[in-house]
Amino acid sequence: MGRRGFTLIELMVTVAIISVLALIAMPKFSDMIRKANEAGTKGHLSNIRAGIRLYYMENDQFFPEYFDALREAGSMYLSGSIPLYTGIHPVTEAVDDLGAADPLSDAGRWGYVSGGSDSGYFWVQCTHLDSSGNPWSRY
Repeated sequence: MGRRGFTLIELMVTVAIISVLALIAMPKFSDMIRKANEAGTKGHLSNIRAGIRLYYMENDQFFPEYFDALREAGSMYLSGSIPLYTGIHPVTEAVDDLGAADPLSDAGRWGYVSGGSDSGYFWVQCTHLDSSGNPWSRY
């Protein structure tokens, strides 16, 4: 009566095939995660800008003096976490309150201008490219 089972060669071929399939799938999976994180950042940016517009309309056409005014206790403008993901810089929620817009800044943070001709301007302070090839500071 013969023994049943797999030979060492059959097991090695099976492991090699699974390894090749995993190597093919991993870059696609990591690219999907990057695009999802980028979409989250763009969504947060839209929500923040909507909060700034709402504040502007409800406060006699004045922008907030500083960004955290939108997030103060009981605020209806912004709530919750607003992480910034660019794929290059560490994930952060930091917002720089600035006197003027500087889209060429590469601080890897959010930027908010509270005064001057750029008052109410809010953007991503990152000059690196997203997965579509656009600089983050364009958003």
